[in-house]
Amino acid sequence: MNKRDQILDKWRRYEEQVDDFLVFLEQFSDEDLNSVPANGGWSALQALHHLMVIEDLGLKYTQKKLQHEPNPENIGLSHRLRSAMLQIYLRLPFAFKAPPLVSGDALPERSTLAETAVRWRQIRSAWRHFLEQLPEELLGKAVFKHPRAGRMGWLDLIAFYMTHFERHSKQALRAANQSQNPT
Repeated sequence: MNKRDQILDKWRRYEEQVDDFLVFLEQFSDEDLNSVPANGGWSALQALHHLMVIEDLGLKYTQKKLQHEPNPENIGLSHRLRSAMLQIYLRLPFAFKAPPLVSGDALPERSTLAETAVRWRQIRSAWRHFLEQLPEELLGKAVFKHPRAGRMGWLDLIAFYMTHFERHSKQALRAANQSQNPT
């Protein structure tokens, strides 16, 4: 399998993971999905918006970066190590403060699952189109820049999105379940 096929295959798996979760959430009412947990934190839909905003900003950043820096650096060992550390970091059972651009006022107080799903599918579709059109010479480059882990390659970017999604989908499910079963 060539590099582009690897990237697109991993992206398809990520899209399926998100779509399956969105379908699963249809069992909850929008009221349940908008309820903020009693102990604070985000509602289920706010957690989804956090993920969606990160993907949207990531795509916009990457597109802009490639316009101004057409020859980014190759993926090296340091990129792989930082990406691996990010994967470990995201799997830790601790809450981390998200940057203001992707939390707080950046998240809607209320939304609907249907509207969220449509918008998120549009963003993921734009990502897929971007990855499909990516020039061959950029497939092994470190273009995307994570705020904590630095630059990473395409497979590491998708691995970040998958692990980040796993973390926040659990959070969203806890918030939705707590709303249905208040303590």
